[in-house]
Amino acid sequence: MSFYKADQGSFRTKSLFFEYSAPAMRQKYPPPFTIKEDDYEKDGEIYVSMKRLYLEKRDPTEYLFAKEVLGSYPAWTVLKDSTFFKPFGEAWHTELMLLLQAENIQEIRLEAASDSKGASSAAKWLAEKGWDKTSAKGRPSNNKIKAEAARLRNEVEEEEEFLSHVDNVSPIR
Repeated sequence: MSFYKADQGSFRTKSLFFEYSAPAMRQKYPPPFTIKEDDYEKDGEIYVSMKRLYLEKRDPTEYLFAKEVLGSYPAWTVLKDSTFFKPFGEAWHTELMLLLQAENIQEIRLEAASDSKGASSAAKWLAEKGWDKTSAKGRPSNNKIKAEAARLRNEVEEEEEFLSHVDNVSPIR
């Protein structure tokens, strides 16, 4: 049986973390992790920061992290989908994406400062803020065009409905 499974064979969730494990259950299911940013020591026990491990692994798929830290990807999906952990998992994933983006931008900055063939392209990408998806140029996607057309159709239908009721109202005297 896996260290990350309870006696019944279900994956552990709250009991994995010092902050969420009931003190009475810590003997049977010792928590290996803390939810904190850094490793945490209490009464001579060191609880490893799962967030630190998650960010250090730099795995946007989360598969390698799950296999290395919890032993299986299903164990990670159960933990990630648990009510208490969901906000942490989402925040860590957002932070990981920002970290990876920042590291990639740093690499492009180094490329732009070099004498390589791609230096001018890298410099142009940086100057145009190529990482900023909100400043996208060019034709809108087909999905955006369809969504805007549907919104406008709905707006016109609502106005036609309103006007059909206005015609039947007698003026106020």
